[in-house]
Amino acid sequence: MSDSEESRSSTPPCVIQAAASASNDILPQKSQQRYQFVYEKFITSRKDNRVTSFSENVLMAYFGTLSNSLKPSTLWSMLRSVISLKHDVDISKYLKLKTFLKRKSTGFKSIKAKVLNSEQIQLFIDKANDEKFLFTNVALIFGICGACRSHELKDLEIQDVQDLGSALFSLSNLMTFNSCQSFFLVSMTFSPR
Repeated sequence: MSDSEESRSSTPPCVIQAAASASNDILPQKSQQRYQFVYEKFITSRKDNRVTSFSENVLMAYFGTLSNSLKPSTLWSMLRSVISLKHDVDISKYLKLKTFLKRKSTGFKSIKAKVLNSEQIQLFIDKANDEKFLFTNVALIFGICGACRSHELKDLEIQDVQDLGSALFSLSNLMTFNSCQSFFLVSMTFSPR
């Protein structure tokens, strides 16, 4: 009997249930659905192949099939986290699997997001038709000057923005790293530097 099995057998069921409930908050909130999706695909693959274990060979076979269409190491950390939480199995100790994933990642080039430089941003703000692109301009300025993330911009409401005069706006109540954020836009001239 392993240490974890022994500790589970001596732990009351209500405590085990409370611990399981608390462990649901361990995964990143923003990407929790993605983690769950990756895990469910793995579990489905196990069932389809009539496998019940989490052995290194099972995971090697699974990642081997994924390596033809995906960069498997992308899914590695998600699957490792969920398997550890739900089944108390530490797949990070599988050296053969880790070596396989490293080899498959050799030569992989990630796709970089296209980024506007400061001149392109200034040109867009100056030249874009306000009737068509006013909200895009506002989101761009708030995103850069307020260091807002996409979900913060999406959650922005009209009452979060106050007109304090001809060119002064205050943006507040955005949650960043679990704290409120406020900033002011003082000038009508944009300068990202």
